Amino acid sequence: MKAVCNPQTISAFEGFFIEKTKSKFKYFVLVFLGLFVCNIPAARCSVDEIFIITSDYETGGYASLNISSQQAQHESGTIYSDAVARFFEDKIYVIERWHGDNITVFQKDNLHNPIIQFSVGSGSNPHDFLLINNSKAYITLYEESFLVIVNPSTGKTTGKIDLSGFADNDGIPEMDIMLYHDNKVFVSLQGLDRNSLFQPSGLSRIVVIDPEKDTVIDADPERAGIQAIELKLTNPLDMKFVPEAGKILVAEAGSFFSASDGGFEFVNPSTLQAEGIIMTESEMGGQIGGAFRSFSMVSRDEGYAIVTTGDWQTQVVRFNLATRSVFPVHAPGTGFVHADILALEDMLFVCDRNMQNPGIRVFDTNTDTEITMAPIDVGLPPYCMVPVEKSLSAPSRPGDNDTDPVPPPEPVECPVEFLFGQDHKITSWCRFLRDSVLSRSEEGRKIIELYYKYLPEFLAEMNEGMELLSICFSSEKKKN
Repeated sequence: MKAVCNPQTISAFEGFFIEKTKSKFKYFVLVFLGLFVCNIPAARCSVDEIFIITSDYETGGYASLNISSQQAQHESGTIYSDAVARFFEDKIYVIERWHGDNITVFQKDNLHNPIIQFSVGSGSNPHDFLLINNSKAYITLYEESFLVIVNPSTGKTTGKIDLSGFADNDGIPEMDIMLYHDNKVFVSLQGLDRNSLFQPSGLSRIVVIDPEKDTVIDADPERAGIQAIELKLTNPLDMKFVPEAGKILVAEAGSFFSASDGGFEFVNPSTLQAEGIIMTESEMGGQIGGAFRSFSMVSRDEGYAIVTTGDWQTQVVRFNLATRSVFPVHAPGTGFVHADILALEDMLFVCDRNMQNPGIRVFDTNTDTEITMAPIDVGLPPYCMVPVEKSLSAPSRPGDNDTDPVPPPEPVECPVEFLFGQDHKITSWCRFLRDSVLSRSEEGRKIIELYYKYLPEFLAEMNEGMELLSICFSSEKKKN
């Protein structure tokens, strides 16, 4: 199926909205048809290129890979040897980590000359970057106890969020990756003991930030103090919002010296509670983790992961959370060679860092067979991959298949939440369609704009309808 968004459709919908608000009890149709006409497969076509960080641990570089042609273009620029990247709007943010301590920003269509490069403090070791808006971004600092707030256009530090209350005995919480969902920012805190070879200190958490107030949200108001989400396992390396489940899937590695003390668990972003272990590393066949991304989902229960066996051999596996089963996809037995994986459309892209012939391998996710005859050369060994979108008007954030756009600027009562409740699956499904489908095309964003334009009329109709129902029920009670 193809998306039905086009200018003629938009005009028709605006007329439809106006007409329907004139009659009672039509808000069901308005909510579901007016806001959610696009389908998921059409929206997923918005990614046409992958930005790739490369490194031999002495020198860093980057390349771009066209998804359709599977042709790579080696870029002439160099970056720090320990770096990862994120993509927001039309810009690529390169996070230069340990002893790099910089953020380098490129325009998507000009990878030769950076727009700006700014330091986040010597020895701070930035690990992730999350754009909140054009004048505010969050950066996690692995060597600090505060999350830094910057103006991404100027590089100026504008604030800090103190996370020292969540640190273990070494005084540093080891903040790592961030995920934006439903106007909240989820920050993973690994809680590793630096005095004991970075072993888990016993408790890992996800702290939740209100990006409008730049404050920590209390995940458990019944307990004294401000609480974070407490995970069942330790050392979270990756997390993704899984729209079909309406939850955040967290991959935890546990100790770096064990291949059996980690696993997967779901976190409910509405209740702010961890829901327990759903698959262990023992079931996965090794320790979960790559250099940047540990796993990539293709459905609610199925996905791909990099695992490391007890003899330090990495392999790519397909896993199913429902059946707790694992199937090998690429297990060359040549050492610690897999760095990152990314599922897009019907393809799985894998960073293969083998010394003889490094590059990007591509697999068919329908058959789990390799499409490439040999790894695609991207210059230096590939380290991490970032999908680059065609539609760039709405910022994308790590979360919903690595994207989760900004919510409406003004808090608005949501009819779907009013009807079904904040935690209902239908509510999560609707949010996903709004945030990960419509917002990723110009026409879809126009529909969202129209929706919020006429939302006050919808709400007036709903309130009036509820008042009428209340009167009717009261009359019926009196009769009985």
